[in-house]
Amino acid sequence: MRSNGGIIGAKKTVSLFAASGIWAIRDAQREQGASNWPGPIVVDYLVVAGGGGYTGNGSNSVFSTITSTGGGSGGENDGGNGGSGGGARYTGTKGTGTASQGFDGGLGAQKTGGGGGSAVAGGGGGAGAAGTNGSVSGQSGNGGNGVATSITGSSVTYAGGGGGGSDGGGTTRGSGGTGGGGSGSGSTNANGTTNTGGGASGNYNGSGGGGGGGMRCTVTASGGSPGTVESALLLTRSTNYTVTVGAGGGSNPNGGSGVVILRWLTAQGTITVGAGLTADTTGTDGSYSYKKFTQGTGNVSWA
Repeated sequence: MRSNGGIIGAKKTVSLFAASGIWAIRDAQREQGASNWPGPIVVDYLVVAGGGGYTGNGSNSVFSTITSTGGGSGGENDGGNGGSGGGARYTGTKGTGTASQGFDGGLGAQKTGGGGGSAVAGGGGGAGAAGTNGSVSGQSGNGGNGVATSITGSSVTYAGGGGGGSDGGGTTRGSGGTGGGGSGSGSTNANGTTNTGGGASGNYNGSGGGGGGGMRCTVTASGGSPGTVESALLLTRSTNYTVTVGAGGGSNPNGGSGVVILRWLTAQGTITVGAGLTADTTGTDGSYSYKKFTQGTGNVSWA
């Protein structure tokens, strides 16, 4: 039997994209063993939802079957539930995070002693740690830290919680968590950082910090991830897969928008981005290519 895909004549070329003709099992196995046989595209992903803001949750981010939950709102009373939970005012209940995506927000407190009666709020939860509680000494809670990932070849931290707000009277506002969490100062509020999923700072009325957007990732992460690193998706060529980048929630201040980053072996194919999505130019890191999506919703495919 000829080892030529069942075709008489010049040897046919087999690649990761195509293997024409009728192939003997032994020949197909040989090419598979050499990693030179058509198959699914293996795609790593980072999916970060929009961060929570003042009285508003962030929006979900999506890639194919993977959904990350928007960050919980920073509460005038209760913190919102979300990817990571929002911080609470001193009279409220902290927001809870989503399992394997983020942590809870912190509780508020009422300052005692000089300037007593002033409200300090809890920080928003982050993808890597819970927001801390406000203190009766007058210190608002800090936002929980986010989680770092090297999906593009460089380590970047995402989905930090916003620092808790306060309403003056000798109080100090909390700091935002690493990964885009907002840090207010005095009477100035702070948005979460764009395309990090960072939660907004609490408002200058004693509201809680916004929770960081939920984070799901397949590439080695560090910083106290709430769940395990996930498995890459096996995708079919010439098939559309949905990408949605979640917006930050709330207003004055608002959470940071989310981000979706996809990575695959360059030799496996070329990505096509459909209408409705805003994306950076395709980047490379060694034998990998990656695409960063910063806004919108639409379809992607590989060929």
